Amino acid sequence: MRSIPDVQAPPRLSLRPFLAGAVVVALAIGGLALLSEAFASGGQTVYLANIEPGGKNVPTQPSIVVTGSGGATAPAERATVQLLIVRAAPFSEEFASETAAPATANGSDVTIAPVIDAIQSVGVEEGAIRVVSSPSLISVCTSSAKCSAVRVDVTVDNPNLDLLNAIVNAAGEAAGAQELTVQDVGVGYSIADCRPLHDRARAAAAADARARAEAQAKVLGVVLGTLVVSSETAPAEPDDENGCAPARGTNADAWWTPGSVGLTVPSFDPQAPPVVAADLQVTLAFAIGNDAGAVP
Repeated sequence: MRSIPDVQAPPRLSLRPFLAGAVVVALAIGGLALLSEAFASGGQTVYLANIEPGGKNVPTQPSIVVTGSGGATAPAERATVQLLIVRAAPFSEEFASETAAPATANGSDVTIAPVIDAIQSVGVEEGAIRVVSSPSLISVCTSSAKCSAVRVDVTVDNPNLDLLNAIVNAAGEAAGAQELTVQDVGVGYSIADCRPLHDRARAAAAADARARAEAQAKVLGVVLGTLVVSSETAPAEPDDENGCAPARGTNADAWWTPGSVGLTVPSFDPQAPPVVAADLQVTLAFAIGNDAGAVP
């Protein structure tokens, strides 16, 4: 009986290299198409500021992206003045008393009552003054362990610079007479409703962005097309229900730090007008249009 020799089937041809090649060719064609669109502008080279991807039915298109800044100010409706007063003696609750006490040889019975009286003498109501006393304020004492401090908060409605300076000057003179030191002075300004202020700042930022985009289009030798994207920088801190951030000196929306340890508002500038300011940034993306201004 004759044996039949084994016959091997010819090897199957793999399609993977052909598929990979097809993908590379397709990508190359797509890239050339985009390049031809980008460089076809009357024979001149167009340098694109950005490429914004489109949605499902919107093709990827060249665009100009700019960020504009805008601000607005309003007179402060309320000011919170903070005076950090230090004495060279250990902490005691009697120091924060608003009732005068007879002075002793070491000054341990000195109170801030004369400071409170001096603030009221310039026209501040008693109910607008609050004394904050805590051993934690000893952290403001950097030169001596025998030191304590209190903070006097003064609320002023419809503040003006003359009244604010009068408060600070009167408190400083009264503290000096008691051999106390005004370590630092801060002030925070606020308004009841910040939303109109933000609207004006937003409009100014958008106008600035549009002007920058028009200037950039002119330099590039292209036409500014349709607005396709708009975004706004979020505030560093959340606003309250009236659109206001915490009271913070002359800027209601920029990040800040208190004037010193013990203060919760920025340092007081005796020459800066009492205003609240809002600063915003708006980013706009415009399609690059044709001579008629429309997107091709």
